[in-house]
Amino acid sequence: RVVDKHAALAARLLRQMNACDLHAFVDRLAHIINRQGRHAGSGQGFHLDAGLSVRLDGAKDEAYDAATPIAIATHHGGAQSNVTGTSYVVYDSQYIWIFVEVNDTTLKTKASDALSASYKEDSVELLVDWGNEGVDISNKSPYQCRLSHEGYISARLGQGGDSMFGAVEDGGTAPVTWLNGTAKVRADGTGYDCEFRVALPEGVDVNERIGINFMINDWEDQGVNRAMITSAANGVGEWNVAEIGYMTFNGVPYTADTTFIYVMIALVAALAIGGA
Repeated sequence: RVVDKHAALAARLLRQMNACDLHAFVDRLAHIINRQGRHAGSGQGFHLDAGLSVRLDGAKDEAYDAATPIAIATHHGGAQSNVTGTSYVVYDSQYIWIFVEVNDTTLKTKASDALSASYKEDSVELLVDWGNEGVDISNKSPYQCRLSHEGYISARLGQGGDSMFGAVEDGGTAPVTWLNGTAKVRADGTGYDCEFRVALPEGVDVNERIGINFMINDWEDQGVNRAMITSAANGVGEWNVAEIGYMTFNGVPYTADTTFIYVMIALVAALAIGGA
């Protein structure tokens, strides 16, 4: 399937070359390179084998050790901060489980109740783009999940979606039905750990790439002077879906087939030399 796709693309590019439509050729090649590069892999999830299990308790179960650690260490915006984190993702037939270790020695924020906007506290957010669509989207397909250091959750379905506060058991009028989570502040004062459980949407294919991004909110005080630290190497925030990384869950890290791209670059270079 990949070979057929690349063969068709090569034929179209060669037609543009033969027609001396060099501008169209170069523009198309630039699009291909950009599309391949902007989804740099963030990490590899791990399928839970028989005998391995995860409990939603804020403790790092052994199963997480099999997942590729994902660093959350790039400043996205707002105030400066030295807070960092590391995330681990595993999955089973029903859920993806995410464990995030946050290194933050100054937890000053407190929420009034479980139905508060948890992103206004020291907290972790993650965006899951199930279709890995690779474009900025504001529809209701990506899941935005939030969990504060006190264990309060909130969420949205898409940037244009309504916010939901609290789990079903918290008794709110708009609970999050597909997300649950818990958090624990470490006794040694080094930070806190968050654990998310996100239900897999019906029909999602875990053998395909799934776009994912993590972000830590570090507040100087309640709702005042926030620093945002992201897992995306280029520092983009959650909703820049075209620029975030992705997870693979099938046990095989995804590697873009760049051979074709380099061949096209060589052809462009040859054309440039020949026309000089």
